[in-house]
Amino acid sequence: MDKVQLIAGIALMVALFSWGIILVDRVVMPLVAYQGVEVEMPNLYHLPINRADSLAGSLGLEIRRAGIRVDDHIPPGFVVDQAPAHGLMVKQGRIVDAVLSVKPERIHCPNLMGLSARDAKLIADSAGLRIPDNMMNYSFYPGYPAGTVVKQSPKAMQSMVKGDQIAVTISLGGEPSVTTVPSLIGQKISEIKFLLLQNRVQIGKIENVVDPNYPANTIVSQEPLAGTSLEPNSKINVKVAIQKK
Repeated sequence: MDKVQLIAGIALMVALFSWGIILVDRVVMPLVAYQGVEVEMPNLYHLPINRADSLAGSLGLEIRRAGIRVDDHIPPGFVVDQAPAHGLMVKQGRIVDAVLSVKPERIHCPNLMGLSARDAKLIADSAGLRIPDNMMNYSFYPGYPAGTVVKQSPKAMQSMVKGDQIAVTISLGGEPSVTTVPSLIGQKISEIKFLLLQNRVQIGKIENVVDPNYPANTIVSQEPLAGTSLEPNSKINVKVAIQKK
């Protein structure tokens, strides 16, 4: 072995020894030190993330940003949820998941007045808002076209948060002096609410029948027939197509 090879061998051994010391100091010793040592999980709720990091680190724990949550009441960057929960005993070295607060995105409520119910829903959806079916009310409004929005809450331009809901009232037009049975044949059973309210009638008995001439859930016959005059709030019996099993 010449002198160059000897020096190279010594240098390699020194390097491996140095890396070995670092490995033991940074990885092995912490694992040995923390093995079996338990601490009580601290309460990180409503702490800014830098304080949560410090508190967890002082106990031998590590914070991991596990997600965000919109919260209008907590400043951004504060902990709004954690796992494990505070008070539990955990081993040092444990990773703690923390969910941080973010400010909600505020938008102006769109003006839905005079729009059809369908268009109102589309515009609300495009703005990140919702009009649930149970917040769509119907009432007779003489002078307003049937099927258009005549009231909304909140009003146009009021501040809202994305995901909020809007309540609307849909005009049924002028109240009829005589109740006439509307034609329901060919209509989807789930889509006749407006028609029933507008004509002041109700659905009575629903009978399911196999009828290859109509799509499933479509009304294939009704009693009384369309055009019949009735007392207000009378009931119409219908037969609805179902698929053959």
